[in-house]
Order: sequence, then C-alpha cells, then structure tokens
Amino acid sequence: MRENGKNKISAYVFVIVTAGALISSACISNEQKPKAPSEPQNLSATAGDGYISLSWQAPRDNGGAAIQYYRIYCSSSFLTQVDAKTFSILDTGLQNGIRYTYQVSAVNSAGEGPKSNMASATPITVTAGIVFNENLRLPEYHQGLRDVVVQNDSVTYKYYSDPGTLNYTAGDIIAGATGLGYLRKVVDVQQTGNLVKVQTTNASLTEAIRHGKLQAQKYLSPTGRSFSGPVWNIDLARTIYDADGITVDIVGNAKMSVNLIFNFEIKDWKLHNLSFIIETEEEVSLGIEATKGIELSKEATVYSVTLSPMTLFIGPLPIVLVPRFDFGVGVDVNFEATLSTSISFTQTTRTGIEYRNNKWTPVSEQTKQTTFSPPELSLSADARAYACIPEFQLLVYGVVGPTAELQPYLRLHASPSEDPWWALYFGLCGNAGMELEILDRKIADISFEIFDFEWEIARASNESPDQEIKYMFQEDFEKYDAGTFPSSGGWEIVHNGKGDDYQYVSDSFSKSPTKSFHLWGQKGWSCNVRKKFTTDAEAIGFEFAIMLGNRTSGADHPGFYKKGAEGQTWGTYYASVNFNHIDGKIMSEDDTILGDWVPKRWYKIKTILDRPSKTYSVWVDGLLKGSDMGIDMKQPELIDAISLIAGHPGVEVYYDDVKVFEYITGKAPPSAPQNLQASAGDGQITLGWNPPLSDGGSPITKYRVYRGLTSGGATYLKEVGDVLTFTDTGLSNGQTYYYQLSAVNAVGEGPRSNQASARPQSVDAPSTITPIWWRTWGGSEGDYAGSITVGGTSLYVVGRTQSYDANWADALVLKYDLNGNLLWNRTWNGGDHSQNHADSIALDGTSLYAAGGTDSFDSNGNDYSEDDALLLKYDTNGNLLWYKTWGGSGNEVATSIVVGSTNIYIAGYTESFGAGKNDAFLLKYTLNGDLGWYKTWGGSNDDKASSLKLDGTNIYVCGFTESYGAGGSDAFIQKYDQDGNQIWYKTWGGSDYDGASSLAVSNAKIYITGTTGYTESAGAGLPDVFLQEYDSDGNLLWTKTWGGSDHDYATSMAIDNTHIYITGLTYSYGAGRFDSFILKFDLNGDLIWDRTWGGEESDEASSLAIDTSNIYMAGRTFSFGAGSNDIFLLKTDKTNGGG
Repeated sequence: MRENGKNKISAYVFVIVTAGALISSACISNEQKPKAPSEPQNLSATAGDGYISLSWQAPRDNGGAAIQYYRIYCSSSFLTQVDAKTFSILDTGLQNGIRYTYQVSAVNSAGEGPKSNMASATPITVTAGIVFNENLRLPEYHQGLRDVVVQNDSVTYKYYSDPGTLNYTAGDIIAGATGLGYLRKVVDVQQTGNLVKVQTTNASLTEAIRHGKLQAQKYLSPTGRSFSGPVWNIDLARTIYDADGITVDIVGNAKMSVNLIFNFEIKDWKLHNLSFIIETEEEVSLGIEATKGIELSKEATVYSVTLSPMTLFIGPLPIVLVPRFDFGVGVDVNFEATLSTSISFTQTTRTGIEYRNNKWTPVSEQTKQTTFSPPELSLSADARAYACIPEFQLLVYGVVGPTAELQPYLRLHASPSEDPWWALYFGLCGNAGMELEILDRKIADISFEIFDFEWEIARASNESPDQEIKYMFQEDFEKYDAGTFPSSGGWEIVHNGKGDDYQYVSDSFSKSPTKSFHLWGQKGWSCNVRKKFTTDAEAIGFEFAIMLGNRTSGADHPGFYKKGAEGQTWGTYYASVNFNHIDGKIMSEDDTILGDWVPKRWYKIKTILDRPSKTYSVWVDGLLKGSDMGIDMKQPELIDAISLIAGHPGVEVYYDDVKVFEYITGKAPPSAPQNLQASAGDGQITLGWNPPLSDGGSPITKYRVYRGLTSGGATYLKEVGDVLTFTDTGLSNGQTYYYQLSAVNAVGEGPRSNQASARPQSVDAPSTITPIWWRTWGGSEGDYAGSITVGGTSLYVVGRTQSYDANWADALVLKYDLNGNLLWNRTWNGGDHSQNHADSIALDGTSLYAAGGTDSFDSNGNDYSEDDALLLKYDTNGNLLWYKTWGGSGNEVATSIVVGSTNIYIAGYTESFGAGKNDAFLLKYTLNGDLGWYKTWGGSNDDKASSLKLDGTNIYVCGFTESYGAGGSDAFIQKYDQDGNQIWYKTWGGSDYDGASSLAVSNAKIYITGTTGYTESAGAGLPDVFLQEYDSDGNLLWTKTWGGSDHDYATSMAIDNTHIYITGLTYSYGAGRFDSFILKFDLNGDLIWDRTWGGEESDEASSLAIDTSNIYMAGRTFSFGAGSNDIFLLKTDKTNGGG
C-alpha cells in the first residue's frame, strides 16, 4: 500500500492445516505515517551594514515526507518563507544598532515542525576608510552623469536623463577630478531637466577635512575544536531515551562570537570621541521533545466458504484441488503525541575604554535576555478500516498453492493540534501469495503486493474552512517507462520523475451549475496521473496550461508559486497548450533537429484529434521563425496524455517539473545505474557506480543524484555529468544519508539505481581497548594463532608453534577457560623437518576440528615436500581422534572449516587441481573423516578461498580472484548447495587489490569483510577495511569502508542478532607499527565504535569470537611475550569494547 509517498509494508501470515480444514489469514499492516518535520539545525546569524545573513541545515528528521519549504521568523513574528532547497537568506533594510533574533521552521505535507534554535545579530555601520566631512559630496560618481563643465563660479553637471531632486544644499563641499580637479563650496543650485548648474565659491582644504571620523568592526570566529566539533558553535542535540514506543530528544545549541569595535571622531580639529571595545555574545538554546506512538490492529474472519473439490489427473496421478474463499474485516489505528518546549538565553558583554567629553571612561556593559517557549502538545491520529473481499486460497491435500486478496479500505488521517486538519481516503489494494507445506514441513512462504490505489475524498483544515470534496488518483511513475508509449512516435507530455511531486484532480462541487476541475502539482512524493482514452465521438478537444515550478492560488493552497498560468476557451476540435522553462530539443521522426527550446520562452501547441481519420495533429508555434510544425500520429486511442476531461469547461492543468518531448521510435531512457556504493568520510560521502547495462539507444549525458535521511525517502539533490563518482560535502557527522542515482539520455530519465547509504564520521583516532584480561603463550621462537572459537565455558585456539617442536613447526591447539586460564595445549606434526599449521577451527559439541596445512604427507599418506590440506579431529579433552590430508603434487592449504549435523566442509586453495595457478576448493567430509566430494573454482590466475559458512541447506564461500572481476584482484562470494553445485558467484572491486577474508550469515543476509585498495579513490587512504551486505540471491545491498591514511586489513568477523564485529590490523592508528583493532557495526553498516590494542612493535589480530557479553580476540604479538613473536589472547566487553 502507498501512503504519502512512503511504502506501506504488508505481511500476510497463512496457517495451514490439511485439505478441507480451516485456513485463516491475517493482514498485518505496519504503516509509516507522515508527521511534521523536526527543527532545522544550526541556525546562525551574521551581521553586516544594514543587513543580517542567516544560514541553517536541514532537519534531522523530515517526518516521513519531503520538506516543502522553510518559514523564517524574526522576533517571533513571521518574516518570509523559502523553498526546500534554500538554506540561507539575506535580511536587508535593517536598522544598525538594533538586535534582531531569528528562528526557522520546516514544513512538509503533515504541517509545520518546531522552530530551530535562536540566532541573534546586531547590524552595524562599517565605513571603509575616513570620512573627512559629513557634507562632502562627490557628484562626478553619480549614476547617469554624462558630462561636467567647470567654470570660475560654477560647476555644471549634464545627465543622460532627469536625475530627479539632488541633495545639494548651500554650504556643502563638492569635489571632482575634471580638468586639474576642483574643490568648491555650494552657494546655490539650479536644476532644469537633465542639466544641474551649481553656483560655487572656492573652498579650502581645511574646510574639507574639518570634521573626520572612522568606524570599523571586525567579527571573529574562533576555530578551536573539541570532541563534538567547533568549540564556539556546539550542537547539543541528543536522544536520551528511546524505548517502549517513547522517544525523548534534547535539542539546542550553544554559540559564542567576539567583535572588536574601533571608533574615532574629530570635530573642529579636536578629538571628540575615541573608543576601543571588545564585545562578546553568548547564546544558548535548549529544548526537549518527547514522542509517544501507539499502534493497534484487529482482524476478524466474517465468513468462510470451501467449494467442492476438483480432481485433475497428471498421467495416472490424481491431484485434488480445494478452492476456498475467506471474507474478513479489520482495523488499524495509529496515534502519536509529541510534547515540546524550549528555553533560550542570550548574553552580550561590552568591555573597553572610551574617550568622550575630554575624559577617559571605562566601558563595562552586560545585557541578558531569556525567552521560554511554553510546553506544546501536538497530536496525530491515523485510522484505517478494511475488508478482505475475498481472500482466495487453493489447497492440494495439505499443500497451499496460490492465494489472492482484494482489499478495499477507508482511512482517516487527522491532527488535532494547533493547526488541526483531517483527510479521508478511499483505497483499494490487491495482494497475492504462495505458501507450500508438505508433511508439516514448510517449503515456501511468499506474499507480495500487486497494486494499491488511493483516492482522497474529503479534507478540512483551519486554512480552508469550507469543506472541499476532492478525488485523487495516484500511480507510481516508476511503473511506466518510454517503452510503454506508442511506438509509432508522436508527442508525449510526460512527468520526468524529478523531485517529489504528486498530482490530483479536485471537484469543488459549488452551487454553480458548472463543475470546475483542476490538476495541480505540489511537493510531496513521486507519482503521476495518466489516462489512456478512447471515444466514439467523431472529434474531441481539450485544453490545459503546463506549469513549471510550484503553484499558489491564495489562502486555499498556501506555499505554492504559480508560473505562467494561461486559460483558453474550451473548444470542441482543438486544444491549446502554453508552457515555459523547457529543456532539450525538438526532434522529427527521422531524428532531425528542428529547433531548440529557448528557456523562459512561451510556446503554443495546438492539437487536433480527428477520430474518423485516425489522425492526431500537433502544431508547435514559434520554433522555426514563426512557422508551424505538424506531426501526424496514427492510432489516437493509444495516446497517453496527462488528463482528458471532456464535456466540462474551465479545465486548468498545473504541473511541477515537466518535460514536453517527442517520443523517438526505437529509443528509450537508459536502464538503472549499477552497483551504487557509498563511502563515508569526515562530513562527506563519496558515491561510486557503474554505468547502466543499456543506454536506451542514445548516449548518456548526465546522472541525477537523489538523497534522503530515511530509507526509501531520497529526493532530488543535483545533476552531475557523465561521470562515475560524486562527493557530497557539508554533511552532518553521525547522520545516515541514503542515495539513489538515475541516468539521463536524449529521450529522458531512466529508473533509479539500488539504494546506498553511509554515515559520515569524524576522523578522530580510535580509542584504546581496555581488556578484561589478556594472555600470551609461546617460547623463544615464533608462535601465532590462526583462529579462535567459544564453546560453552571454554575457549579454543589453533595456530602454529616453532618454540616447542624438535623439528621445524607444529600445528597447535590450546584450550582456556573464560577467565583466561590455560587448561591444556596440544601440538601435531607429520614427522621430522616438517612444516605444519592449523588456521581454522570448528566445534560440534563433543569434538573440535582444526584445518590447515602440512608438508609431511600427501593424501595417500606418502611423504611429500609440498603442502597438503590438513584436517585434525580432537575430543574436548585434547585427545587426537584422527587426521586427514588432501592434495596433489602442488601446494594445498585449508583456510576455513565449518561443521554441520552430519558433514564437515573445508575451503582453501590448490595448485594441483583446477584451471589456474591456484584455484579455490571446497571439500566435504563425513564426521568420520571420509571424503565425500571436492569442487574447485577459478580461472587462469590465482583464486583463493578464505572463509565459508553454512546456512541451512546452502554453503557460502568468499575469497579473492585474479581471474575474474574488474581489477588486479577482486573479492568474490559464492553460493553452493549441499551437493557442491554452484548456484551463483559475484565479484566486487576496482582496479587495485580487493579481497574478502571473512564471511558471516544472519537472517537471510550474507556479510563479508576484507581489504580493498578500491578505496584509494572512494575511502580514506591506502588499503582499507570493507564490509558488505548481500541478500541470498547475491545482490549487493551496501558497502562500508573503514581506515586511515595508511594500511588497514580485516582478518575475521563475527555477528549476533544486532551487531557485526570485525578484527584485523592497522598501520593508520594505534601505539606501534601494526596494531590490532576491533570494529562494531550495526546491521545497517553504521559504525558504532572502533578500538585498537598493541605495544611499540607489531601486534596482529587474526581471529575474533563472541559470546552473549564478550569479545575474544587472538593473534600474534611482537610487543609482548617471551619470544620473537608470541600468541596473544584478549577478552573485552561487547558493549563498548573496553573503550
């Protein structure tokens, strides 16, 4: 369902019993109701000479609907309003020395939001230099002066036209540069038309400079920084409570400015006034806003009927179908209350010294002002009653097949607040679904919305006291593209999808016998009104005016700007269209350019529809030196026009952001841009994307960028050229921004891309981890940890040791309790002078499995010099149960292992098998160590798997590939079934190194992390950490990056129901060379915190595990321990990472 431009998410739950049994359905609605936006942010005021400049930032929350305009208040009185894309104004004509206080509010379709913080300033007189005499005139610099004639007793000025009355009076001093220059005292002035003759006597220089004064002021803005930004302009907004449906926010800011003021004045050659003053202004505003929302839902089945079974035969197999219809009713009620209040305090202090009346006096003044906004309660209610008529289900002996539902509804949306209003809507939505259940096992459960139409049928507000009946028809514009227009050519009048707009038809039902129809555009959401028309009349005509920009028509619809409306007399056989501000060119059917649209010029289109001859003629006036252009189009019944209302006079059509163009046969707008990614920095976000798969037959000329503060709420931001990156600057750190793109060619704008989001963060270095405890293990040689996991009340670590091996290196297994006490350790080697290592670990409750590599044996147990993949099985007491190796004549290394209920799966890379240098492999073993199958994947270059996870019946693998993708190496992710059949694979990356190191699965989403050199253009520095989310079909949902100016690598990842944890090593931050880090993200990819740990040397984390409350990190350390490098194990809390 669609309401106010936002998607209404509907889920349908079907309970299946057996064939013929009762089947019930519940329609559960979770609606996002629009509300007034929050207050604009960071309003500031800067004074000048007779003016004040205001600037502000957008609200943190647009209330679920696009901002329409901003209202500016001065001293609590309404001043003016500006459109939603304007964030600064200049208030001129002010009186110097008077203090002015401002506030700003934002307005959307739900109404006006709270006012911003207060910002004050005092205009001052600033003279750029010394005024020698207040009566000194410089007429030669007057505008319109043509000539100057200087004589002994007069100066005559000639102007191009009558200059009006000039302020020359006797005693004034006039000066000019004509001839050798002159300095005269005015005796008399005679003015006739454009000729001004000034009778003068000579003036001395002492008379000219007898009086002098200078006044100057300098505004200072300190640039010191603190944890939250500029010290002297601090945003105090905080959310202090968000639970149980109640949200409590503190809003406000603090600001301080410093002015240096210097004055001197000379009269009659004496110092009359001299002052030097420091003025400080301190402003603090603070408020609180509490919101409570209540949602109620009730459904009931009124009547159910099951039809007679129908039997079908597929060969000899009988299939029995049981149709069933359910009739039900329901109601949803949503109520929201917001309580807000604020207080502001302003203090001005003037300190300095002043010389006046022949004495020096100190200046010490202080003024204070406190304003209080009383508590204000705003209410909003939304109720929806609906009926399911009917819900259709098809059963096949316990198997529920397709379901369908038609749901008409009535919806009342009201706000009984300071500006009360209400609106009544009628809607119709259709839904379908499929649920399969066999032998009490659910196979599939899918439900989706087919259509949703909504009409506004009544509305009333304090701005429109007379009730007005309105009919509204909405359709999502994105359901239409140029491919659905008539392929034979012809003129189309098409909404271009830019910005957030809606259109509706109003029937005012006055007492007049003639009904008046209107169609207008208003900032709101993106949809369109389209009508295909047919008629049996011999001919039919219509007329309307195309409007660009917003519209206003008085008190009934405030906030709209009406441009160029022009009505025409209704006719029977023709229609007249007037429009303005049109982009692009006029094309003929053979693609010949006939002319250019001239901005801000009116064109007139005359159209004639002749039904019997099936012709539709269009004349465009004023394109080719006043000549007319005619275009004929067959099949007039296929015309898709904005509106056709026949038989009613007085038709006016208003449109916001439209384009009129001829559809070019065989060409269409481009498809959607691909793989949009957003990478956050400090106050900025960089977007990167790939071109559309199709340009529609015409070259892409530009891209349109859309941005929003809520998911799915992106509105038009700006256009960029034919480029593949864009950096959006001036953003608020900590605010999540959502983006989409569309591509544009000569035909028009294509559909939008996938959505990408990012949250800018300050570049402050991560804080240091304070561990609950940490341990090292090792001897005099090198030892490292490859992987860590938590099992019950114990920790298990695998790795390699060179300190406790008589030969070269042993595979290592360690067991600790959760307090960091070592319980036992085990080593394994394949013989003398062998290299052995364990890199991954998995548990199944009674046993632990370690995977890695050994150069001791091949898969047949023979001595061999190359690495083979190694699999070890121990019980939880450290007793080795068996080991297995796998490989050929080349190197094989196992990098990751998981254990299912009956099988073991191992991923890694092989030189012996496959197509290239190294190929990724996937092995399946039984729990007894019997090899079930193996699979390889790769091309002619290196391709290595690094991590795998199980999710039900699917296996996911990630790693890096040099054989496929865009660059030197790309990250890859694969999906297999349990038999090792690849379902899909995806690659990601740029021209540099990109590789995935770890993978996690949660709630049907797949997350991978790794290292990318791609972010040298989209991130912070050299190789950075990346985090990505995919759906189960391999569609990339978003990408995030983290890192500093140097090298940063991710090695391991863990996930719970609400957060993602990543570890690795960083050269950008920390105390030593490489330090270990832990990152905590939410499931939207927003960074919660980052922490580092290490000493003066390198400390490199390789693995991370979590339990309900803690994080466990393992790796190797060169800073601590007994040997050259030892294993380290660290425990910290999940809430804040010990920071």
